[in-house]
Amino acid sequence: MHAKSHHESKLEAAAAVTEWQLKVWTINEKIAAASAALASSEARRRENALAASLGDADAQKNLDQVLQDDIRAQRDLDNLKLSLPLAEAKLREAEGELRAVEAAARKAEVGRLALERIEAAKAVDQALSEAAVALQRYQGLGNELLAILVDPNNMSTNEIIEGWHRVAKSLPAPFATLQKRLPGVFFGGGGSLAQAEASYWGVTEFKRDAA
Repeated sequence: MHAKSHHESKLEAAAAVTEWQLKVWTINEKIAAASAALASSEARRRENALAASLGDADAQKNLDQVLQDDIRAQRDLDNLKLSLPLAEAKLREAEGELRAVEAAARKAEVGRLALERIEAAKAVDQALSEAAVALQRYQGLGNELLAILVDPNNMSTNEIIEGWHRVAKSLPAPFATLQKRLPGVFFGGGGSLAQAEASYWGVTEFKRDAA
């Protein structure tokens, strides 16, 4: 059996809201029409009352018809006024269902994106781990160069040989953004980014896999 997608459920829920909005609007229109018919009946009675009282058969017939129309209009109006709150309740129910479907769709999308972000974080962890190994190699060679070229009278030259400034400048643009966003945060020592993401988003499956 085909399970409905969030998109399909949302379309159905939205269609139900539209349907009940139209029904409520239709009932209100019918209430207005019935009320107008009752309001106009007084003028119709005045038009025929005098002649009917003087024995005019046609006028009496018209008055009888007005009475029947009044009875029917009042009955319709009473029924419509009874049905309106029921229809409005159905509309609120449909709107609530739509909100629930939209919330479920947002939750599912957040879950999907969170899993993708954790996978991206795993790639970041791998890249940083490899970069750390390469950086250790880079610094080891720098230390060897310092041992040969060290100048106790020129510390700035020693710092240039160490290369930390060049390392900092060579980092990709996101690192500069990170430095601007978190100027007071010391970098490093926090463990796996993917694990931190999984913990933040409550993805316990990842935690069990990583344990």
